[in-house]
Amino acid sequence: MSDILSLRLLGGLTTTLGTSSPPPLRFPSTRAELFLAYLALNPNPHSREELADFLWDGRPRKQVLSNLRSLLAQLPDEVKPYVLADRQTIGINPALPIWVDALAFAQQTAAPTTSSQLAAVIELYRGDFLEGVFARESHGLEEWAAVWRERLRHNAHQAHLKLAEEGLYRRQYELGIQHGRLALQLDPFNETAVRLLLRLFARAGQRNAALLHYQNFRHLLAEEMGIPPTAETIRLNDRIRLARQPIPHHLPSPPTPFIGREPELATLETLLDQPTTRLISIVGLGGSGKTRLATHVADGRQGEYLNGIHFIALAGVEDHAYLPTSLATQLDVPLQSSAPALPQLLAHLREQEMLLILDNLEHLAAEGASLVAQLLTAAPDVTLLVTSREPLGLPEEQIVPLAGLPLADTADPAGRLFAQCAQRSQAGFVYQGEVATAVQQICHAVEGLPLAIELAAALLPQQPIQRIAAEIQHTLANLTSRWRDIPTRHRSLTATFDYSWNLLTAEEQAALAGLALFRQPFETAAAAKIAHATPALLGQLARKSLVQPQGEGRSELLAMVRQFAYDKLEERGELAAVAANHGRYHLHFLATQEPLLNGADLPAALQAIAPRLQEFRAAWQWGVQQEAWPLLEGAIESLALFFEAKGWTFDGLTWFSETVAALPASAPGVLRGRLLSWLGYCQERTGQLAEAQATLLESLTLLETYPRWAGFVHKHLGTVAYSQGLYEQAEGYYHTAIALYEEIGFSPGLSICLTSFAFVRLDMGAVAESEALAQRGLALAEEMGNQREMAIALAVLGRLAEREGDYGRAQTIYRDNLALCERLGDVAGLAYGHHRLGNLVRQLGQLAEAKSHYEAGLEQAERLHDPWWRALFAVRLGNLAQEQLAYGEAQRLYHEARHLCEQMGDRRGMAITELHLGTTAAALGHESAAFAHLMASLETASAIQFMPTALEALLRLAQREQEQWPEWLLARAVAFVRQHPATDVAWELALAALVERIPPVAWQTAVAAYHPEQLAELVAAVRP
Repeated sequence: MSDILSLRLLGGLTTTLGTSSPPPLRFPSTRAELFLAYLALNPNPHSREELADFLWDGRPRKQVLSNLRSLLAQLPDEVKPYVLADRQTIGINPALPIWVDALAFAQQTAAPTTSSQLAAVIELYRGDFLEGVFARESHGLEEWAAVWRERLRHNAHQAHLKLAEEGLYRRQYELGIQHGRLALQLDPFNETAVRLLLRLFARAGQRNAALLHYQNFRHLLAEEMGIPPTAETIRLNDRIRLARQPIPHHLPSPPTPFIGREPELATLETLLDQPTTRLISIVGLGGSGKTRLATHVADGRQGEYLNGIHFIALAGVEDHAYLPTSLATQLDVPLQSSAPALPQLLAHLREQEMLLILDNLEHLAAEGASLVAQLLTAAPDVTLLVTSREPLGLPEEQIVPLAGLPLADTADPAGRLFAQCAQRSQAGFVYQGEVATAVQQICHAVEGLPLAIELAAALLPQQPIQRIAAEIQHTLANLTSRWRDIPTRHRSLTATFDYSWNLLTAEEQAALAGLALFRQPFETAAAAKIAHATPALLGQLARKSLVQPQGEGRSELLAMVRQFAYDKLEERGELAAVAANHGRYHLHFLATQEPLLNGADLPAALQAIAPRLQEFRAAWQWGVQQEAWPLLEGAIESLALFFEAKGWTFDGLTWFSETVAALPASAPGVLRGRLLSWLGYCQERTGQLAEAQATLLESLTLLETYPRWAGFVHKHLGTVAYSQGLYEQAEGYYHTAIALYEEIGFSPGLSICLTSFAFVRLDMGAVAESEALAQRGLALAEEMGNQREMAIALAVLGRLAEREGDYGRAQTIYRDNLALCERLGDVAGLAYGHHRLGNLVRQLGQLAEAKSHYEAGLEQAERLHDPWWRALFAVRLGNLAQEQLAYGEAQRLYHEARHLCEQMGDRRGMAITELHLGTTAAALGHESAAFAHLMASLETASAIQFMPTALEALLRLAQREQEQWPEWLLARAVAFVRQHPATDVAWELALAALVERIPPVAWQTAVAAYHPEQLAELVAAVRP
C-alpha cells in the first residue's frame, strides 16, 4: 500500500510522505511545490495548454509549455507517482492517497458539526492559506491563492465565533475568550465578535478587561475608519459598565440540603444552557418543591448573568394592579412619579441580563401571564424561571412538570428527605428496619410530596413513627371517602396537614389560624398583636415546620400552609375578629410613621412600610368596608407620603381613586376631602393637570375650615398653575398656602411650600425673594431633620449662588446636596446634583471634571429611564461637544433632546434646546437657521415666562442682529437683559461689549424706560 502524500497549506507550505512524522520533502523551487498544491486542490485532469497559460499568464505558448515540462521534471521522485501526465493532460493520480489540510478544513467547517468536532478541526488552521508563500510572475496563481485564503479565513473566523459562543453558553468562559480573541485576530472590525468577547469577559468576572477591550476597539474604529461602534455594541458596553459589583444574587437561604430531582435538574440545566430559552415554567401541585428546585438550579448558576439572579416572591401579591410595583420594589428599580410603574419596569429590564425567578404566579392568572409576555418582548436578555401550579399558556414557555419525589427503597429521595427532616427534630433517628418500613409507608401515602414529608417528619417528637404512618393513612382514607373530587395528591397533603393540626395544642391552633391573614413575612410583634402568637408559640410552630423563620425576627407561612390555616380560620368562625386585629394593627402602624416620614428617619420609615405594603392594602380595604373612619384618617398622610417619597404616584392614583369611589355618602367630609387632595396631587404629578385642578378645587370645598389640609390644596393648586405657565396665579396660591401653614405653625407643610415657591420665584427672576424663601425652607427642614427637604432647598440655594457668580459657595452647596441624596438613596437627586456640579465646573473651564459629573449623573439617570433626564443630559453633553468645537455632534445631541421634549410637551425644555441649536448654527455660519432657532426659543420662553432662557435668547439675538436692528431696539433689548433680576453674571462681558456700540443718549433712554414686564413688547419688536 502506498504512503499518503500530505500537503499542509495553512500557515505556510509543507509536503510530507508517510504517517510517522516524516521530514518535509525538498523541492528545487517554491513554484514546483505550489504547482503540486494547485493540482491537489484541483485534482481533475487539466489540459497542458490551459494549465501553462494559467501558471505563466501573458507569455508565448511555446515558452509556457516548455516551462510546464521543466516544472514537472522538478517534482521530487517520491511525488511523481501521485501526478498523472500524458501528452495532453496533467492531473492527480486518483489511485494514490493524498490529504490536504486546506481541503479537509474547508469541507469540515462548511458542514454542520458538533462543538467537539469543530474544536478538533480548528486545530488545522495554523495560519492563513499559503501564508508567506508568493507566486511570482503568475497572476493566476495569486488570484487563486487569494480566493482560497479569504474563504478559509472566513471559515476559521466563523468556527472560532461558534466555539466562543459555545464557551459562553456552556460556561467555559476562558476557552470562549481564547476563541473570541482568535476570531478578532482574523477580523478585527467584526462587532459580533467584539460583543461576544465583551460578554465572555463579563461572565468570567473580568469586567475591567471587558471595558478596556471596548475602549481599544473604539479607538481602532476611530483611527482606521473614522466611525464609532454600533449602537448595539455601545449599549452592551454601557450595560457592563453600569452593572453592580459584585453581581447581585437575591435568593432565599435554603432551609435544608437539596435532595433528589436529578432528572428535573438535568432538564433545567439543559434548557438554561440553550441561548434560545426565554421562559421556563416549573409546574406542579402546591408543596411539590417547585420553589426549592428553582432556587437550587439558580444557585448553581451564580455569576452567569451580568445583572444577577433575582428571586421575586409573589404569593403575597393579591391584586394584579400592584404586580409591576411589587416587581420594581424587589428589583430595586427607582420609580418616577411621572409614569406608571409597568413601562418604567420594562424600560429598566430592557437593558438587563438576568435570571428572574417569579415564584407562585398561579393566583395572578391571566394578568400574570400578560406581564410575563410583556417582559419577554421588552427584555430580550432576561430569562424567566416561573413556578406555578398551572402553565402560563405562552408560546415561548418550556414546561418542566414536577410530581412527588420518586419512591423506591431506603436510598430513594423521598426516604432520604424524611430522614434528614426527622434528624433535625429527633437526634437519634435511624433510618433502618421497621422505622424504614414506616417511612416508606408515609412517603407512599403522601405520594412523595416534599412539604407533606417535612410536616410528617416534624411530628416525631410527639408520636412514634408507626403511629404517624397509620394515622396519615387513616386520615387519607376519610378524605378520600368524603371529597372524591379533590385531586389525589392534594388529598395526601391535606391528610398530613390535618393530622399535624390535630396534634397542636389549642393555643398553637389559634395562633396558626390567625397567622393565615399575613400575606408577607411578618415580625414577631405583629404576630403577637394580631394572632396572639407569642415568640414561644412561633418557635413551637417552627419546630413542626408550620412556620418558616426568615431571620431578623421575621417569619412566614408557606403558600400551602397559609391556605390550610386560612381554611381552619374560617372553620373556627374567627375570620372577622382576626381581620379586625390585622386591620387595626396595620392602620395604626401607618399612623405612627408620619413623624418619621417628615423627619430625619425617612429612610427607616420607607424601609418599614415597603415590605408590608400588601398588609397595608388589606388593612385599608378592611377599614373602608368596616367604615373605620378615624383609623383611615390617621393613616392617610403616612401612606401618601410613602407613595410620594418612593415615586409610586401611579399606585397612589389607583389607591386613592378606588377609595374615593368606594366611600359611602355617609363618610366624613374631611376624610373625602383629604383623599381627594392626595388624588389631585397624584394627578398633577402624572401630568393630568386639568383633572388635578378640578379634583383639588373639589377637595378645597370640603377642607376650607381645616388650615393644614387647605394649605396642602393651595400649595398644589399653585404647582398646577406653575406647570401651566400661569405664574401670577401660582404666586397667589403659594402665598395663601404659606399663610395657612404659618397660622397653625405646621412646619412640614411650610418647609415644602417655601422651597417649592423658591423654585417658582427663581424662574420668574425674583432672585432675592427666591433666596429668602429657600433659606427659610432650609432652616425649617434642618430643625425637623427632614433631609429630603434640605436637599431640595440646597438645590435652589446652589443655583442662586451660581447665578450670582459665587462659584466656590455654589460648589460647596452642591456637594452637600449630593451627600444628602446619597444618604437618602435619592436617585433623581443624585442625577440632578451631578448635573448642577457638571454645569458649574464647565463654566470654570474644567471640561474633564464636567464630563465625569455628567457621566456620574447619567449613570443615575439611566436607572430612572425618564425621558426628561435623557433630554437634560443630551443637552449637557451637547454643551461639552460645542465647547470643544465638535459642532456636528453638538447638533445631533440637541436635536435628540428637542425631540424628547416635544414628545413630553415640555415647553421649557423646548426653549432651552432651541437656544442651543441657535448658538450652534451661528457657530457654523448658518445665519437663517440660527435666527430661526433663537427666535423660537425666545417666543417659547416668553410665552411661559421662563425668564433665564428668554433673557439669554434675547441676548444672543442682539449679538447677532446688532447691525440690522434699529438703534432704539438694540438699546432697549440690552438694557432689559442687563437690568432684569434673572440675568446671569456670566453674560456681563457680552452685555458690556454691546453697550459700547450703543450711543450714550440711546442707552440712557433705554435704561430709564426699563420695566420688568416689557418682554412681550420686545418679542413683538424683534419678530420678523
